[in-house]
Amino acid sequence: MTERPAAPDLFRSRSIDGSYRLFLIRHGRTSWNEAGRLMGREDIPLSPRGEGDVAELANGLAGISFHAIYTSPRARAHQTAAAIADRQNGVTPVKESRIDETLITRWVGLTREELAEDPEFVAFRHNPLHHTDGIEPAEEVDKRVAAFLSEIEMRHGDNGVIAMVSHADPLRIALARFLGMPLTHFKRLMVKTASVCVVTCRNGEYQLTGVNVERQNLAELSVRPTLEPNAL
Repeated sequence: MTERPAAPDLFRSRSIDGSYRLFLIRHGRTSWNEAGRLMGREDIPLSPRGEGDVAELANGLAGISFHAIYTSPRARAHQTAAAIADRQNGVTPVKESRIDETLITRWVGLTREELAEDPEFVAFRHNPLHHTDGIEPAEEVDKRVAAFLSEIEMRHGDNGVIAMVSHADPLRIALARFLGMPLTHFKRLMVKTASVCVVTCRNGEYQLTGVNVERQNLAELSVRPTLEPNAL
């Protein structure tokens, strides 16, 4: 099992005395999501249902004043970020390759059922750190996501409110890092399409203050949370 130190020791590059909130947002549904097909970096746009979900998501987040919105370059993520930005005042989404989807050229377009007999896929499902040709290693995804998190903390760490629009695996890896979980366990975290998780940092402590918040409950995120002291 690969162990990692808790997030602050690994990616923070300076002491943060203020606070910030990071909204981790997964893109809306696509036709491939609905068919259960693995997308990787295929540029699949939002489906009609996904567009509707994202419109509701953007409406629900309209009460949050974002200082910056960063998005994966994939069409489905950028469409989601653009819808959110349309309800903001002068914020333009910034495309960021470090929060792009995992590269999975080997299995693109296939369903999990179609891959059930593939020994490499089975090994990967049992151990997300398994290395196989045509699949970006989780450690590499973790490295690029960590670099991005460190940079935005440097840039927005004093009372910033930031949105990161990305994909399931980069978001789960980011959450695992904030929670101090071993990278081996990141697949245990669920991140739904068109949902929001929120990490709040205050005086050097991190807490997960929103988990898979969906469209109908987004209003609760406009209230700044009261943090409990971090458990040892």
